[in-house]
Amino acid sequence: VTFTLEGGMDYTVFAHLALSDTDVLSSIVPTASVFVNDLSDTAPGMSRADIRHAAAAPAVDIEVRKGWHTGQLVASVEDFANGDQLDPALDSRPGAKAVAIFPAGADEPVFQIPMTEEDEPLVLYPHQFTVVYAVGSLYNGTFQLMLQNFDLDFNAPPHPVPPE
Repeated sequence: VTFTLEGGMDYTVFAHLALSDTDVLSSIVPTASVFVNDLSDTAPGMSRADIRHAAAAPAVDIEVRKGWHTGQLVASVEDFANGDQLDPALDSRPGAKAVAIFPAGADEPVFQIPMTEEDEPLVLYPHQFTVVYAVGSLYNGTFQLMLQNFDLDFNAPPHPVPPE
């Protein structure tokens, strides 16, 4: 895999698995993707999130909601393929978020956080960029989410922003 990187940008190069041509276990192959990290300032008190598909899985649909899976829809993306990332990243009020991953075009999720009311949601913090990677494979039980966090520069005095 060959990449061309531009100066003055921040990147994550991520080695992961992909499907070659079909969605069967025997078609899982290693690959790598370059993801751009948006480390620019957020508005006062806001957070930033990105989702990156690095799982050995076909395209999916993703929903992000406030608090719980019945909360207000914050973002959705369809046909999110291996190697994709949100573009642009999601600037949001800090607080708990629920993430659901669906097979493309389906109504029932194959994965969601939190799974039960006892599980921890995804929590976004002010002036932090949280990246959620979908990795592994549903086919062999290794699917999981991984987090990467960046502190964002913020030059103005902080102003409280109530969480969602």
